[in-house]
Amino acid sequence: MIKLLVLLLTLAPLQAANAAPDEAIGRVVSVLSGDSFGIEIAVGDERVQRIDRVKLADVDSPSTLEAPGKAAKKYASSILRNKTVYLDIDDKLPGGRNDMGLLVCVVYLQDSNSRPVWPPFNRIVVDEGHAVVNDVSNNEFNASSWWQPPPEMKIKRTLPTMNEAQEVRPEAKVLEKDPNSSLISIGYRRD
Repeated sequence: MIKLLVLLLTLAPLQAANAAPDEAIGRVVSVLSGDSFGIEIAVGDERVQRIDRVKLADVDSPSTLEAPGKAAKKYASSILRNKTVYLDIDDKLPGGRNDMGLLVCVVYLQDSNSRPVWPPFNRIVVDEGHAVVNDVSNNEFNASSWWQPPPEMKIKRTLPTMNEAQEVRPEAKVLEKDPNSSLISIGYRRD
């Protein structure tokens, strides 16, 4: 069985994920600004610390020293504080971090069934007028894709018999509207 699995993986190499919303999962413990927050990691890879800081990829909110920045922080806090979120960490930056040491991420909220939802919070904060798009070229993300239909998501899993991670497609692609919000469930729940 293992030989067959290795053969299949060799014959059908997997492409890089357009989005991997489960590279880390955690609870937001503090909001620093409209585009950054502190998180307590529950599940994560080697790039994250138990308590870490996140910067939303490709968006900038105003300084918290000004009224628009204070409003952006208040808005982000109302959505994120004490909520569980899924992180897609940038794979191009060393350690997934910017020059300030923050994880650069696309952030996905959680639906009522503990699944990540579309669109990502990065887009939501822009749509609500509390940030602007700053689509930088040195990360893996393309901010314009956030205004397109939900992509087919890939998730990273570690095989129980091997010590290497692989990307796999969910068993069933389910895009459904969350009954408790206007967001779309991406369609899987991390085991």
